[in-house]
Amino acid sequence: MKRLVSGLLSIIILLLTSCFSMTNTVRSDYFQSGIKQTFDDFENTKYIHLTIAAHDLSLLMERSIRFTKTINRGNEGYSIKTHLYAASWFFLETIKFNIDGTIFEYKSSDNSRDVLNGGYVEELNYFAIDSDLLNALNIGNNITIRLYGKNSYMDIKLGENEKNLFKEYFTQVSHP
Repeated sequence: MKRLVSGLLSIIILLLTSCFSMTNTVRSDYFQSGIKQTFDDFENTKYIHLTIAAHDLSLLMERSIRFTKTINRGNEGYSIKTHLYAASWFFLETIKFNIDGTIFEYKSSDNSRDVLNGGYVEELNYFAIDSDLLNALNIGNNITIRLYGKNSYMDIKLGENEKNLFKEYFTQVSHP
């Protein structure tokens, strides 16, 4: 009997560990702050990403904001992708940046929402932005990002680490 219980416990632990590592791998790209460059050989496209991760245990939520510069055959564009992983829906619609008192506002151009394992939900939102926002983020001192959902909002106040990441990112996107 002891061997049966021990065997079942081992199987359960193995399954839980596998599930955790799979979901952690899928989401880890979004929930670790940093700068990353990728290149798509097929499309001949270079991407420069800056991810700002903001975890909030009180809301049982993980959230990130990814800034991307896309360079394809001489054409350049900027975008933001937000990723929310939470216990309940937020229905993100708008993102605003308050940079030293100047407001930049962007509406979501595309949304993806899904229910994941364990009852958690995932929301992905896409925003087209311009270089004016990046310039302001590069020189800004007091930066707050506000995510507006259907019935509420949440603020993300950027600290020195995030501001330093923006400065490094700005250097990379200015001289790719």
